[in-house]
Amino acid sequence: MALAISQMQTRRWKECEQSANDLLKALPSDPDAMRMIQGVAERQADWKKAALISKRIAASRGAESGDLNNQAWYSLFDGSVGEEALQTAQKASMLAQNADSAALHTLATIQAELGNTTEARGNLLQSMQIRGMAEPDSDCWYVFARIAEQFGEREAALNIYKRVTAPEGGEVTPSDVLNLAQKRIKILERLGK
Repeated sequence: MALAISQMQTRRWKECEQSANDLLKALPSDPDAMRMIQGVAERQADWKKAALISKRIAASRGAESGDLNNQAWYSLFDGSVGEEALQTAQKASMLAQNADSAALHTLATIQAELGNTTEARGNLLQSMQIRGMAEPDSDCWYVFARIAEQFGEREAALNIYKRVTAPEGGEVTPSDVLNLAQKRIKILERLGK
């Protein structure tokens, strides 16, 4: 597993996936090996594969709240947000006893996407409270923008989306909320023309 981690860190995707697959031959349901394959798919923005692997992990004995959270989060990128994603996000949050800010944020994001604005706001505020935040960060601004958009507040949503910035350190991964915000900005700008 250490070899696969090293390969992941050095962006040697094919080698990492092969190492994880080799481990799966010996231990067919190993969640860590499956997480490696999922991580490679995520880094390559292969959302269908990442979602498929995350479902497999979620069905395994070693599944954790974060696995369900990832599965729900990928639905925002592959366009499959719906009842299944909402239920998965709810399960992730319940598994973490509603004490995991990431799971609550994902739940809020999916709720905002589906137009459940009151629930989205409540879960987002709870996520912020768990993190001890007095002010929203980029992850939060994205949800607030989606809520504004659901209320038909195009200009407000655009302004809020523009508050979503690259994470500290500057590395934007394919699954970063900044990518979601940029996509929504393009859609809203096209609609405004």
